[in-house]
Amino acid sequence: MDRKAKYGMSDGSEAEFDRAMAHFEAGDCTAAEMTCRALLDSEPNLVDGHHLLGAVLLQAGRPEDAIKALTVAAELAPKEPEILGNLAVAYEASGASQQAANVYRTAINLDPADPHLRAAFAAVSQRLGEHEAAVVGFRKAIDLGEVTAENLYGLALAEKVIGRLEDAIVSCRRLIEQVPEHAEGLHLQAICLSEKGNYEGAAQSFDKLIALEPGFSGAHGNYAVILTKLNRRPEAHAAFELAVKAPDVDADCLLNFAMMLEEDKQEERAYEFYRRAFKLEESSAVVCECLAKQAMRLDKNAEVAEIFTDLTLRQPSLPFVWFYLGQALLAEGQVELARQAMDRYLSLEPDDKLGSQLVLGAGGAIPLPEGPGEAYLRNFYRIRADHWDETVLDSYNGHDILMRSLKICLSGRPVTTRLLDAGCGTGSLGVRMKPLVGSLDGVDISPHMVSKAREKNVYDSLETGNLFNFLVARKNKYDIIVAAAILFHFRDLTAALKLIFTALRPSGEVIFTLFKNTVNDLRLNDQGFFEHSSGEIEACITEAGLQLVDLYEAVHEYNFDDEPRPCFCVRCVRS
Repeated sequence: MDRKAKYGMSDGSEAEFDRAMAHFEAGDCTAAEMTCRALLDSEPNLVDGHHLLGAVLLQAGRPEDAIKALTVAAELAPKEPEILGNLAVAYEASGASQQAANVYRTAINLDPADPHLRAAFAAVSQRLGEHEAAVVGFRKAIDLGEVTAENLYGLALAEKVIGRLEDAIVSCRRLIEQVPEHAEGLHLQAICLSEKGNYEGAAQSFDKLIALEPGFSGAHGNYAVILTKLNRRPEAHAAFELAVKAPDVDADCLLNFAMMLEEDKQEERAYEFYRRAFKLEESSAVVCECLAKQAMRLDKNAEVAEIFTDLTLRQPSLPFVWFYLGQALLAEGQVELARQAMDRYLSLEPDDKLGSQLVLGAGGAIPLPEGPGEAYLRNFYRIRADHWDETVLDSYNGHDILMRSLKICLSGRPVTTRLLDAGCGTGSLGVRMKPLVGSLDGVDISPHMVSKAREKNVYDSLETGNLFNFLVARKNKYDIIVAAAILFHFRDLTAALKLIFTALRPSGEVIFTLFKNTVNDLRLNDQGFFEHSSGEIEACITEAGLQLVDLYEAVHEYNFDDEPRPCFCVRCVRS
């Protein structure tokens, strides 16, 4: 239907409209605006006149004025999706993304088969953080035939954000099949493959991306992380060296390179890159932690104490900054200032998830605490959950030590033996114990650890919770309780063993490990773990009503400097 028939436009008005359109198409927005306004002076209710004026003003970079003109057009013709679509574009150009999304919805209701409206709505939804809506919008646009690189990339990105990694990988593949040299698509595909654990596939995508666009932002740093996971460390080191020279290098890249240098014993360079990461992201808890730990290793505590003091002036509400300041001051012997910093930390984070009382106790600034709080334990093991299964395979003997004692304990016992894995972690020890017993239960305070353990499907019962509360509710239930690297969190060993006693059946046994203290005094080490002497352990066993069966010394693990950490493996029976 032509304009005259649709809107009642006169011949004169149509000619004037055509002149305005010609100016617009020629890029002369000033002449187009003047012609449109003259036309509207004579016919103020001319829909196309207001619509064209809005388009002209939008192209001229005046979105607020465009909104006024397009709103009039939409009021005069409320069922025209094209007008609404342009109004939405104007809203978006003005920064009013939510209004744009609302107008797109109205336009789509009028013309649900328009793929351009669907794609535009998906894009604005993505910018609003409404990624589920973006996925639906992009998929509908693609189903309606708008299979563009822009829509495929938008879909893949939205799918990745909401955790649909398999779908995102499929969308990336479709995109790269259509546009093999789509750098953003290759990068997104590499990231998605990495998050799915397909490091070889991720490396291949990065290879293609870097060959195509060597300067792609972040590519070398992300590639280096993948190469590290593939144990291709020389290549990873070379990729990091390129990445950290880029003018737009981010804190994550600097942090990852520093961690690699630290692992390679390049301590001073690691510290240098932690400092660089701090300059970019001083409010990052991870960056501050790594900087503080490396400073302690290099005896640069006075330097970081000054750094963190300055940061507390700029950002006094960051709790972890006060914690690491207190830690550095304590290492420098400034005990009172350390206590003051830790008090400030506790005022901001009363649950003490970083363990300020453990640090002060270990440093002699306060009496030894009874042990860490639940918030500390949950945080401590949350950080370690993702990599714990790898950790127990590298420089860690704790599980081998316990398995040796468990096999001796099980000799002569019926296969129906019921065993509790106390502090089961990710289930890495449970996997080894399960074939040897009739029933295996697990409990751990960390939801993240328990989630990993549940994936292994070896426990007959698995719970998240406080170990002491768990034991109280299960009197005379277990033939064997194994506590691998868990009792060293507690100062009062007797109290823990008494609860274990009540949860054991008569003649039941407990096997546990504790870090060794070579003197008779109880000690809290620099890792926040209690160390016990053999004499103290034997006394606690007796007081708890248990009978010692075996106590032997072994190397539990090796620390960062490859120094052995001795432990006792203890086996007791409830007589």
